[in-house]
Amino acid sequence: MSYTLTEDRRVMWPVTINEPADGGKLTRRKIDIEFRIDDIAKWEETGESVKDVLTRNIVGWSGLQNSKKEPVPFNDETLEQLLTDPYALPAIWNAYLNEVLAGAEAKN
Repeated sequence: MSYTLTEDRRVMWPVTINEPADGGKLTRRKIDIEFRIDDIAKWEETGESVKDVLTRNIVGWSGLQNSKKEPVPFNDETLEQLLTDPYALPAIWNAYLNEVLAGAEAKN
């Protein structure tokens, strides 16, 4: 299969968010996030925050639900809410930087 150069490369990627649970356990929650593939050099030069980079490069998702088990629509407000979650932000950043941009397979 040939490699194709494109200006707007995107990928739907699985992200596992580990959430603390009673008894010292972790509950693993999975969502799929659609990332825009960005030029690392561009945001390294600007000194953008992790949250800024993700806000610009997350373009959709599936599998995210609210406390009533209803799907959460993708929009600016819900993206902001997701990226202020203390468990979601590091999991999403790790998947984007260390898997998507590094060309590694997703960790299950």
